Amino acid sequence: VTVSMPDLDAAQIPYTPALTPVTPDNFVLTVQGQQVELTFVADAAGTYNWIRTRPFAAERTPPGPSPRPGMRVDARALRARLAARL
Repeated sequence: VTVSMPDLDAAQIPYTPALTPVTPDNFVLTVQGQQVELTFVADAAGTYNWIRTRPFAAERTPPGPSPRPGMRVDARALRARLAARL
């Protein structure tokens, strides 16, 4: 299983896209050299559209252009927030 994180890419925060499985719904992701545990969360229909970690939650979006055109990432704030929580 792999992930892409456009906000981290835009902020030039390194992460490893390949996830390491721990249990069927739990994986380990490496961000800035730190391991972060994440959980895939299914909705009532059993579709996995969300991941959850201690520092953040993220919704799955379709491939292609950003679903938030014009939205800019504050790279410094994102780096600081991640550093404070890892």
